[in-house]
Amino acid sequence: MIGDLSGFKGLADGQGDLAAAIWQLDSKFPGVANFLAWKEAVFTAQPQYSHEAPGLADHQLYVARRWIDLANRDCLNARMDLARGLIVEEKPGGDSAQRTRSSDVIRTQLRKLLFNMLNARPASRSLQIYEVMTAFQTAAGESLKTYWQEFSDVVDDLSEKSYIQHNKRGGSGVSLFFRGLAFDAWQDEMMTKRSRPAPAPVPASNTYIFHSPVGAVQTGDNSVAHIQQSADQSQLAGLKSALEAVLAELTKANLPEDEREEAKELVRTTIAETEKQKPNKLSLKSLLGGIATTMQTLGSTSDAYTAVKAAATVAGITLP
Repeated sequence: MIGDLSGFKGLADGQGDLAAAIWQLDSKFPGVANFLAWKEAVFTAQPQYSHEAPGLADHQLYVARRWIDLANRDCLNARMDLARGLIVEEKPGGDSAQRTRSSDVIRTQLRKLLFNMLNARPASRSLQIYEVMTAFQTAAGESLKTYWQEFSDVVDDLSEKSYIQHNKRGGSGVSLFFRGLAFDAWQDEMMTKRSRPAPAPVPASNTYIFHSPVGAVQTGDNSVAHIQQSADQSQLAGLKSALEAVLAELTKANLPEDEREEAKELVRTTIAETEKQKPNKLSLKSLLGGIATTMQTLGSTSDAYTAVKAAATVAGITLP
């Protein structure tokens, strides 16, 4: 299983990721409490969520990530009590993200997504988990973590067939996917499916209802659709996740304390910009340029920065 990839468990392991998540919680409730109060609240809340992730020995990162997700959906309250300290409460309706697709359908779509992304790049080039999350968010209009069990099943199945190879490397534990030894057999399988006769056209009188953003709808033979895409919140979701990984990497980086804090503040500011209703693309480009300069001091092989570059490209921003 690939439970270590779970969005609720974070994109990387270790105390650096926990600290980054707690700082993010603190930034979402300014003036309510300090870092230490949030850390204590996360630690104390662990027993309440142990049944949801029984395979974890330490549930702190799980709790922090869950609260971040709920805060993003306005389903979390936080307040200070003079006697009890920081009190964090989940609002009704925030138990979990609502699924809009069946498990069988989502598994089929995830297989196609992974195949198309790996098939479109050189055989030696890896596919990063951030890229998969961003592509799914853009195509489906939903977060991949909503269907993480299905994604885990698909990766396990494809790995067993040697269609793909799943590795995890780097200081931040970035998950990578490569073509497997039997990838050519998967290509033959997918090409055979695509060569099957198409179903009969749907009558024009049908009504179509979509619950997620779509680029265009084509009905009937020889129809043509022209799509113009621009960076929106769904495309920026992957960039935000990648920036959080950069924040975790900086926490563990061998830098002078003042430089580390300045760099982390720059990343937090950039994350805040991606969370705005209408992010300023020029501001994002400038902030990301500063992050690029900082990350170069950590070495050109930083997995987290590579993910930032990939996610920024999807959002229409090119980094060095």
